[in-house]
Amino acid sequence: MKNKNNLMKKLLILGAMEMHVPLILRAKERGIYTITCDYIPENPGHKIADEAYYDSTTDLNAVLKLAQRLGVDGIMTYNSDPAAPTVAYVAEQLGLPGNSYNAVKTMSEKDLFRKFLFDNGLNVPKCFAPENLDNIKESDFPLIVKPVDSSGSKGVTIIRNISEIHAAISAALQKSRCKRFVIEEYIEPIGHQLHGDGFVEDGKITFLALGDHHFDSSINNLVPYSTTFPSEHSAENLKECKQQIQEFVSKVGFKNGGFNVELRVSKKDNKAYIIDIGARNGGNFTPKVIQYYSGFNFLDRSINVALGEPTENIPTTEKASDFVSYLILHSSHSGFLNNIDISPEIEKRIIEKHIYVKNGEEVEPFFGANAALGVLIMKYESRQVMNDIVDNFSNLYKVEVKTAHRNISPIPQNGYWSEIKLYADKDGVFKELKIFDSIKNQNIRSIDLCVHSGDKVTAFNGANNAIGTLVLKFDTNEELEKVLNNQDEYFKVIVE
Repeated sequence: MKNKNNLMKKLLILGAMEMHVPLILRAKERGIYTITCDYIPENPGHKIADEAYYDSTTDLNAVLKLAQRLGVDGIMTYNSDPAAPTVAYVAEQLGLPGNSYNAVKTMSEKDLFRKFLFDNGLNVPKCFAPENLDNIKESDFPLIVKPVDSSGSKGVTIIRNISEIHAAISAALQKSRCKRFVIEEYIEPIGHQLHGDGFVEDGKITFLALGDHHFDSSINNLVPYSTTFPSEHSAENLKECKQQIQEFVSKVGFKNGGFNVELRVSKKDNKAYIIDIGARNGGNFTPKVIQYYSGFNFLDRSINVALGEPTENIPTTEKASDFVSYLILHSSHSGFLNNIDISPEIEKRIIEKHIYVKNGEEVEPFFGANAALGVLIMKYESRQVMNDIVDNFSNLYKVEVKTAHRNISPIPQNGYWSEIKLYADKDGVFKELKIFDSIKNQNIRSIDLCVHSGDKVTAFNGANNAIGTLVLKFDTNEELEKVLNNQDEYFKVIVE
């Protein structure tokens, strides 16, 4: 499609992942000239856009120059957290429709966000400044350590004593682009963590749908594999959540557009806490899931906001069900995908199926949202059926993975790999293998144990006494060397 005589409006979309495809297609259906910007050439959105460019979506100046050169009428992202500040910066610099850069930057960097909540009297977990780590007491645990600018739970660690703090900080810094982290109180929730998308017009929330997060604790209790709609929380809790969000939106100056939010209602004080809020719609096709449940049309509203067009006459769409969710297909270990087998109980309720990984391609354990194999959008005939399927999801599909950890360590272009032999430090009965959370969530690629809890083991006196093997992958050689030189801080074979 050609942009003949400049009659078509030009929309610059930051991000070209699978989840951006519905946005690109809808804009093209409306006769809008679509331009994608994403540094990964293989991403599918590039193939369907009218033009594609490969600058990083976090490079403010590069994207600004691109937008200036192309003479775009609007700029937006849909579900990319790192791209949201760039969208605001470029819009502000060029006088395009959008939110203020300061507001979006505050929403995008967790230390700025927490400080804003505190300064403005909103509910905020207890936080510890990096320079005041000595003020942390044993009674403050558990705590959670996070990179300030990473999404998808990458680099996040729950710590339960002071000895774990420095390794958790190191893990957070590895995943932070700006090399900053936050340490804050871990909020034990009443019921499920809440998650959903909303829409703001002229500073007021005009739509909000909150559902319940679900986690696979057998792999990682920080990365959700599902959100179910509607939430089971009480109307009172949901009202307080909306009040907290509205007060924040009003005070930070977020004026128009979609947002994604996570909240917890604390067991300790029964208050609602905003855990995270992003100036973009949610990943895992969350806005599409909500549309099937509510009829609310995020796509057209978001496009209109980006182009400065009115939103009041956008019609709702037909609902698919009163009970919907997304389900993330994921693997518990690394290797190469052989097959994904989905049960009929799942198949007959699928509205949309999005598979990211092909047979034969490498997969990793579900330690971050970027390890998803695919997303299913589901509908259910009742809440009971929904809860039964979501809670039993791991038994309703099977991921067949060919393990190849013996052969992958010589591939330096894929990172820095190490194989570690595990030994007991004394004779006795094997109880468990403890692995520090940040290493388990970020670096472990396979765990092979030759013993089970209750088996007798002998102290190390040679290679034949090995009780198992770990295979680890690191982004840099320095990270690898640090772990290898301090193994006792990261791994512990417990023998009684």
